[in-house]
Amino acid sequence: MEIKSMAKINYSYDLNGVVLQATTNSNIVKTEVRKFDLLLKKLANQEIYKPNDVITYTLILFNNGNYKNTNIIINDNLLNQQLIDYSINSISLFNNEINPSYKLENDNLIININQIQPNEVIIISYNVIIINNPSLITTKTSITSKETQAKEINSLSLKEGFAEIECIKTVSDEITFLNTDLTYILKLNNKGNINAYNIEVFDELPVTFELDNYNPISINNSPIDYVLDNNILKLTIPLIEANSSLNIKINGQITK
Repeated sequence: MEIKSMAKINYSYDLNGVVLQATTNSNIVKTEVRKFDLLLKKLANQEIYKPNDVITYTLILFNNGNYKNTNIIINDNLLNQQLIDYSINSISLFNNEINPSYKLENDNLIININQIQPNEVIIISYNVIIINNPSLITTKTSITSKETQAKEINSLSLKEGFAEIECIKTVSDEITFLNTDLTYILKLNNKGNINAYNIEVFDELPVTFELDNYNPISINNSPIDYVLDNNILKLTIPLIEANSSLNIKINGQITK
């Protein structure tokens, strides 16, 4: 931005008894006013994650000033996250060559950009993998340049949220005889931190296995309704709470 300033002088003088008035103007002085203001916003492609999820972050950098900024440094904390090599991409909406450099130091991704022109927008994206199973990730990002002081931008918080059912099947006896009681046990573990609903169980039983007449199927020792279609056992469990487990017992005998 350029501002201009000029002085005006009014004066009088006497010419043979006649008073005359005159005006003169100074030269115009020009001053360039430079404004330095960088804006940075960080976005994530999802707000809820599960272990080993891949998260895509996007940084949007905008030069809100009227003069170029140089030696821009972005410091992005990636605690409990692992940067995926070669996943960093960048583009200038002015189609300028930017070629940012980056390095990792103590869980911090440090990105260096040579310069950004007035009103230019630069977009940088990269991928990370969630590690160490944190329940909450709060990222802190700061930006500075040769012309501006360091400042932190809005923190971005991601929460862990998932249900994961693990099924382990065992049998009461690895060696049995015909017409002898035998129990299959299905242990269902919800390893997530969110309740799982409407769990459908399908268990292929041996063709020669017949269910017990009095106590065929139970969950945590309580009877439950089921459907047996040929040798496929089908049942539905309304709920398995987060970080909990239950046992399904299938009682019967090998009859042939």
